[in-house]
Amino acid sequence: MEDIVIKDKYILSKKNLIKNCSSWKFSNDGELFLKIFKNSIFDIKIEPVGKDGDVIFSLSQKSIGLVDNDIKKYPIIKSNFFANFVGELIVRKNINKFIKTLLETNPEEYRKVVCGFNHKNFGMFVCSKSKTFKFQFHISLVQGILTEDLNNIVVVKK
Repeated sequence: MEDIVIKDKYILSKKNLIKNCSSWKFSNDGELFLKIFKNSIFDIKIEPVGKDGDVIFSLSQKSIGLVDNDIKKYPIIKSNFFANFVGELIVRKNINKFIKTLLETNPEEYRKVVCGFNHKNFGMFVCSKSKTFKFQFHISLVQGILTEDLNNIVVVKK
Protein backbone atom coordinates (compact mmCIF):
# COMPACT_ATOMS: atom_id res chain seq x y z
CA MET A 1 0.00 0.00 0.00
CA GLU A 2 1.27 3.47 -0.92
CA ASP A 3 2.03 6.02 1.81
CA ILE A 4 -0.36 8.97 1.96
CA VAL A 5 0.52 12.46 3.20
CA ILE A 6 -2.25 14.88 4.16
CA LYS A 7 -1.46 18.57 4.07
CA ASP A 8 -4.07 21.32 4.11
CA LYS A 9 -6.78 18.78 3.21
CA TYR A 10 -4.94 17.92 -0.02
CA ILE A 11 -3.89 14.32 -0.33
CA LEU A 12 -0.66 13.55 -2.12
CA SER A 13 0.47 10.05 -2.88
CA LYS A 14 4.10 9.07 -2.48
CA LYS A 15 4.35 8.91 -6.28
CA ASN A 16 3.08 12.51 -6.65
CA LEU A 17 5.42 13.78 -3.93
CA ILE A 18 8.43 12.29 -5.71
CA LYS A 19 7.23 13.71 -9.02
CA ASN A 20 6.78 17.20 -7.52
CA CYS A 21 10.17 17.15 -5.79
CA SER A 22 12.03 16.13 -8.92
CA SER A 23 10.46 18.75 -11.19
CA TRP A 24 13.40 21.12 -10.46
CA LYS A 25 11.11 24.01 -9.63
CA PHE A 26 12.68 26.18 -6.95
CA SER A 27 10.98 28.56 -4.58
CA ASN A 28 11.98 32.21 -4.75
CA ASP A 29 14.32 31.56 -1.83
CA GLY A 30 16.01 28.70 -3.67
CA GLU A 31 16.42 30.93 -6.70
CA LEU A 32 18.07 33.59 -4.52
CA PHE A 33 20.57 31.16 -2.99
CA LEU A 34 21.44 29.76 -6.42
CA LYS A 35 22.34 33.30 -7.52
CA ILE A 36 24.64 33.68 -4.51
CA PHE A 37 26.23 30.21 -4.84
CA LYS A 38 27.16 30.90 -8.46
CA ASN A 39 29.67 33.48 -7.27
CA SER A 40 32.98 32.14 -6.07
CA ILE A 41 34.81 35.46 -5.78
CA PHE A 42 33.49 38.09 -3.42
CA ASP A 43 34.86 41.64 -3.37
CA ILE A 44 35.26 41.96 0.41
CA LYS A 45 36.40 44.99 2.37
CA ILE A 46 37.27 44.15 5.97
CA GLU A 47 37.44 46.83 8.66
CA PRO A 48 39.88 46.53 11.59
CA VAL A 49 38.72 44.36 14.50
CA GLY A 50 36.87 46.36 17.15
CA LYS A 51 37.91 46.47 20.82
CA ASP A 52 35.29 43.85 21.68
CA GLY A 53 36.31 41.52 18.84
CA ASP A 54 33.65 42.50 16.32
CA VAL A 55 34.60 42.28 12.66
CA ILE A 56 32.71 44.24 10.03
CA PHE A 57 33.08 43.47 6.36
CA SER A 58 31.24 44.81 3.36
CA LEU A 59 30.74 43.76 -0.21
CA SER A 60 28.80 45.06 -3.15
CA GLN A 61 25.45 43.55 -3.99
CA LYS A 62 26.87 42.89 -7.46
CA SER A 63 29.62 40.68 -6.04
CA ILE A 64 26.94 38.61 -4.25
CA GLY A 65 25.13 38.28 -7.59
CA LEU A 66 22.18 40.49 -6.74
CA VAL A 67 20.54 43.45 -8.46
CA ASP A 68 18.45 46.32 -7.03
CA ASN A 69 15.10 44.60 -7.51
CA ASP A 70 16.22 41.44 -5.68
CA ILE A 71 15.90 43.03 -2.24
CA LYS A 72 12.19 43.59 -2.87
CA LYS A 73 11.72 40.29 -4.71
CA TYR A 74 13.24 38.13 -1.96
CA PRO A 75 11.97 39.10 1.52
CA ILE A 76 14.20 36.43 3.08
CA ILE A 77 17.14 38.83 2.55
CA LYS A 78 15.88 40.74 5.59
CA SER A 79 15.88 37.65 7.83
CA ASN A 80 18.33 36.47 10.50
CA PHE A 81 18.61 33.18 8.61
CA PHE A 82 19.90 34.97 5.52
CA ALA A 83 22.42 37.06 7.49
CA ASN A 84 23.76 34.01 9.34
CA PHE A 85 23.82 31.65 6.38
CA VAL A 86 25.31 34.01 3.80
CA GLY A 87 27.62 35.68 6.33
CA GLU A 88 29.15 32.37 7.37
CA LEU A 89 29.32 31.16 3.75
CA ILE A 90 31.33 34.25 2.81
CA VAL A 91 33.65 33.94 5.83
CA ARG A 92 34.29 30.24 5.15
CA LYS A 93 34.89 30.77 1.42
CA ASN A 94 37.30 33.59 2.20
CA ILE A 95 38.85 32.33 5.43
CA ASN A 96 42.36 33.36 4.30
CA LYS A 97 41.30 37.00 4.25
CA PHE A 98 39.85 36.73 7.76
CA ILE A 99 42.85 34.88 9.23
CA LYS A 100 44.79 38.11 8.78
CA THR A 101 42.36 39.93 11.10
CA LEU A 102 42.81 37.20 13.72
CA LEU A 103 46.60 37.41 13.49
CA GLU A 104 46.54 41.21 13.82
CA THR A 105 44.82 40.98 17.20
CA ASN A 106 47.02 42.36 19.97
CA PRO A 107 48.68 39.27 21.58
CA GLU A 108 48.21 40.75 25.07
CA GLU A 109 44.46 41.06 24.50
CA TYR A 110 43.96 37.95 22.36
CA ARG A 111 42.63 35.78 25.18
CA LYS A 112 40.15 38.41 26.35
CA VAL A 113 39.01 39.58 22.89
CA VAL A 114 38.96 36.30 20.93
CA CYS A 115 38.44 33.66 23.61
CA GLY A 116 36.36 35.77 25.97
CA PHE A 117 33.28 35.68 23.72
CA ASN A 118 31.64 33.22 21.35
CA HIS A 119 30.21 34.20 18.00
CA LYS A 120 26.45 33.60 17.94
CA ASN A 121 24.84 35.51 15.08
CA PHE A 122 25.72 37.79 12.21
CA GLY A 123 24.44 41.29 11.98
CA MET A 124 23.65 42.58 8.50
CA PHE A 125 22.89 46.00 7.06
CA VAL A 126 21.87 46.67 3.47
CA CYS A 127 22.72 50.12 2.14
CA SER A 128 20.60 50.83 -0.92
CA LYS A 129 22.47 54.05 -1.78
CA SER A 130 25.92 52.49 -2.03
CA LYS A 131 24.47 49.10 -3.03
CA THR A 132 26.47 47.27 -0.39
CA PHE A 133 25.87 44.64 2.24
CA LYS A 134 27.65 45.00 5.60
CA PHE A 135 28.03 41.98 7.85
CA GLN A 136 29.20 41.97 11.46
CA PHE A 137 30.39 38.98 13.48
CA HIS A 138 32.67 38.12 16.37
CA ILE A 139 36.29 37.16 15.58
CA SER A 140 35.86 33.95 17.62
CA LEU A 141 34.09 32.53 14.55
CA VAL A 142 37.37 32.62 12.59
CA GLN A 143 39.17 30.82 15.41
CA GLY A 144 36.32 28.27 15.53
CA ILE A 145 36.54 27.59 11.79
CA LEU A 146 40.31 27.14 11.99
CA THR A 147 39.90 24.76 14.94
CA GLU A 148 37.31 22.75 12.95
CA ASP A 149 39.66 22.57 9.98
CA LEU A 150 42.55 21.45 12.17
CA ASN A 151 40.38 18.77 13.81
CA ASN A 152 39.36 17.50 10.37
CA ILE A 153 43.00 17.25 9.30
CA VAL A 154 43.95 15.40 12.49
CA VAL A 155 41.04 12.95 12.15
CA VAL A 156 41.89 12.20 8.53
CA LYS A 157 45.56 11.50 9.35
CA LYS A 158 44.79 9.01 12.17
